[in-house]
Amino acid sequence: MAVSKSLEKIANGALIVIISMIFGKLFSYLYVVLVANKLGSADYGILSISFAILSFLSALSILGLDEGIIRYVSFFRGKNDKNAIKGTILTSIKTVFNSSIIFGVLLIVFSDFITNDLFNEYKLMKILIFIAIALPFSTLSQLFLVSFRAFQKPKYETLLKEIIEKSIKFLTAFILITMGYKLIGVVFAYLLTLIITLMLSSYLFNKKIFNLFDSRIKSIENKKELLNYSLPLLLKNFMWFIIGWIDILMIGIFKFASDAGVYSVALQTSNLIIMPAYSVMYLFLPVISELYGKNSMDEIKNIYKKISKYIMIINIPVFIIMLVLAKDILAFMFKEEYTQAVLPLIILSVGYLAFSLSDISMNILSVMKKTKIISMIIFLFAFVNAVLNYILIPKYGIIGAAIATSSSFVVGTILMMSVTYHYSKLHPFMFNYSRIILSSLLTLIAALFVKNFVSYSSLTNMIFFPILILSVYLLLLLITRTFDKEDADLLKDIKNKLMLK
Repeated sequence: MAVSKSLEKIANGALIVIISMIFGKLFSYLYVVLVANKLGSADYGILSISFAILSFLSALSILGLDEGIIRYVSFFRGKNDKNAIKGTILTSIKTVFNSSIIFGVLLIVFSDFITNDLFNEYKLMKILIFIAIALPFSTLSQLFLVSFRAFQKPKYETLLKEIIEKSIKFLTAFILITMGYKLIGVVFAYLLTLIITLMLSSYLFNKKIFNLFDSRIKSIENKKELLNYSLPLLLKNFMWFIIGWIDILMIGIFKFASDAGVYSVALQTSNLIIMPAYSVMYLFLPVISELYGKNSMDEIKNIYKKISKYIMIINIPVFIIMLVLAKDILAFMFKEEYTQAVLPLIILSVGYLAFSLSDISMNILSVMKKTKIISMIIFLFAFVNAVLNYILIPKYGIIGAAIATSSSFVVGTILMMSVTYHYSKLHPFMFNYSRIILSSLLTLIAALFVKNFVSYSSLTNMIFFPILILSVYLLLLLITRTFDKEDADLLKDIKNKLMLK
């Protein structure tokens, strides 16, 4: 059956991605735990603000050329035009290098204003110099990573981004912190990681994918066309920056760096919820694009229905674990000063659970070439996020930031799903989701009931309750017959392939 083959392709591909992402997330979260505990909330807040500034400047410096590379390299590969491929990549590299140098210089020029007038944190001055140096390495490594994707070699991108980069960042930070270099040591470790990532990604790209130094291939530049396509996407990248980082920056401006540090811990922890959805979405777009090209709308409808179901089934128990164990997770993993992040963590978890469903709808709109609609929704999403943060942070601090960010996620999700339904008549709740909701509510009630009477140390709770939650949840899914025959066949097929591998 065609649907089963498409689902099988997504599921098996997602397994590879999710294994890499679990590894990457493990080192990312260990990095957060290490750095947050060793630096303390104030210095960790300064570090979070610095990374937000780097993300902002990266979004500006890259000028949308990351998506330009994916578009034009893929196009010229179809024509087997190596000269144009080389010209596209080299033009992007030169342009982004120059823009990142300019923005790096501007950062140093305005560092006094940023440090004293904007954030009032004198320690930020030295860090901004590192950020200015790191900017070209950050942007150029992004270009090489997306170039792997343009050549349909995502394994190299996943290997470098999720495994090598994140493990190096953790290990170098650990070594320098152990040697006594705290905030400056962590920033230097990050800079060193970016340099190594750029060196490895450029080497692998030239060695395994496409040799940019091959003199037999003449570079044909298409700078005007490339920039005409890419520059409008700059706004989209800037909007995603607002969605991801504006809360950290506004907390730093209106409150204190220590508040930004505490909030960042809640943000990084709640972000774990979307990992399963992202792994599935990684292969959802190309499979749906292929089916859309064949005008197989019935298959798209069934896959959309199934993927939505699987994402809800996987994400909800993670969400329940976050709700029940929020205090235990923070108490065990972090210093006592970070336990004030419990309520923000719970609020943000709600937003990320909603956000995990919006990605499916956005992929459908992308396949239907409704990119302008997507950009408008992202703009509204970011606008709501920025306005709510501006209103709520001065009065309610990190709780206000969590409410603002989570609310904007819910608004963005509703907008994305509503517009997708308008154009495609598809929405994530096309299956009988009442069984999943019922199973989830009963699981949550059972877990809270047990925790009210039986509670151990934070470590014991973190072992016992996930096992309890997953066991009860799976049992209820089976009792309510949430899984059908196609689900069982798909799981059986994946199991057999894993056994063979």
